[in-house]
Amino acid sequence: MQTDTSEMQIITADLSLNSAFKRYMKICNHCGIDFYQDLYPTPENALDTIVKHAKGVDLHANFFPYCTHFCIQDGEILGAIRLRLGSNAFIKQEIGHIGYETKPSARGKGVAKALLMYVKDQLLIRPVMIICDASNIASTKVIRYCGGILLEDKGTDSDAILRFSLSPSSMPNHE
Repeated sequence: MQTDTSEMQIITADLSLNSAFKRYMKICNHCGIDFYQDLYPTPENALDTIVKHAKGVDLHANFFPYCTHFCIQDGEILGAIRLRLGSNAFIKQEIGHIGYETKPSARGKGVAKALLMYVKDQLLIRPVMIICDASNIASTKVIRYCGGILLEDKGTDSDAILRFSLSPSSMPNHE
């Protein structure tokens, strides 16, 4: 069943979403989404940490601030996207500037597309890198749909990754 994306809202991470975020984080942790593995031991403070990181507070050494946005429908978080606000070789080559996920029950309903298009249309001011596993066909389709240009396919069959460039909507994509 396709979700009507017009009912979805994309909003900046905010402490008023703490209850919804705890539920979302528990689901993400349970299904093995890496980003939440480190946060789950302290779910009471996880959203506070994310809000602080957006302001550059309490970051680990060599980390950049990142802003987090949620796709929400009927008071529930369906997905999240993070945009790293700085760049270095590790970000460009290993993790990318953008990370996102959709909770399992909302996959295939346009959540990731809505989140990535929001970032592209509203937040990007320069081209960024997005990196995903080559085996993640759904993510590859989302990135391409949103205008991502494949720059590199590297690794072996079991650990192959794809590197894409994504430009702001106001900039032409490059090939």
